[in-house]
Amino acid sequence: MLEWLIECETMPPELGMNELINSWEDWVPIPLPPEYFAMPVFTPTEVVLLSIVSAAIGEFCGVTPQSIDDDTSAIMLPQWAMVIKTAKPALAAMLERGKMPEDEELCFQ
Repeated sequence: MLEWLIECETMPPELGMNELINSWEDWVPIPLPPEYFAMPVFTPTEVVLLSIVSAAIGEFCGVTPQSIDDDTSAIMLPQWAMVIKTAKPALAAMLERGKMPEDEELCFQ
C-alpha cells in the first residue's frame, strides 16, 4: 500500500483516488487503534511511521469529499503531499527490514 501511495505522488492512480483511499482503509482503519500494528510483525519504528501515515491519510480524507470526483485536484492538495511525505520513510523502514517469511507462523503474546 505504501508503494502504491508513493506511486501516486504526482499522478492519480488509474483506479482513482477513491479506490486508493478505500484500499488503505481496508487494511488500516482510520482512526488507527493504538495496538493495531503488533510485534513481531512490525517493529516499534514501523508502528510509529505507519501511525503517522494513517493520520496523514485521515487529514486528507477530512479535506476531500466522501467521493472524490476530481483526482487531479485531490493530489494537488497539501494534505496529499503530507501523505506522500509520511509514506516514504515508512516504506524505507519496512524495506530495510524486508518481508516477513510467509512459511513461518508468528506467535503473538
